[in-house]
Amino acid sequence: MDNTETRDTHDDAQVRSARTILFIEDDLYISDMLAKYFRDQQYIAECLYDGEAAMRRVGNREEMTGVDIVLLDILLPNINGFEILKKLKMDPATKTIPVIVVSNLGDQEHIDEARRLGAVDYIIKANALPRDIVTKVEEVLAGGGKWAAASEPSREQ
Repeated sequence: MDNTETRDTHDDAQVRSARTILFIEDDLYISDMLAKYFRDQQYIAECLYDGEAAMRRVGNREEMTGVDIVLLDILLPNINGFEILKKLKMDPATKTIPVIVVSNLGDQEHIDEARRLGAVDYIIKANALPRDIVTKVEEVLAGGGKWAAASEPSREQ
């Protein structure tokens, strides 16, 4: 499979009522496992596998319409997740989409950088089960405006 491909992992019956999650994760096993887990919870899951594909997607306002939340890895081929997060949060059309970083980079410096750039939360993959990630996504989506305000990048950039 080409790593720049987008895989839409839902069936048509779910399209009308489900929330859409965009996974930006280069590990096919992790992204497919999480996509299946979310699909089983009635979400639409779309996956991108490298930074260039993600940067093209987040730069296209029409393609980002309908995305309810982004789960973003930091270590990606070609362009890192921090650059994608910056692009999402600097565009008025996408800056209110909540982003949860899901990464194995667990040091405080990376966590602080993600939050400074506008991530609403940071999950360390090695410490989280799929159900923990689903719970966090549900909390963020249920939080509405409070998460949108929290996802504004800090002005220290």
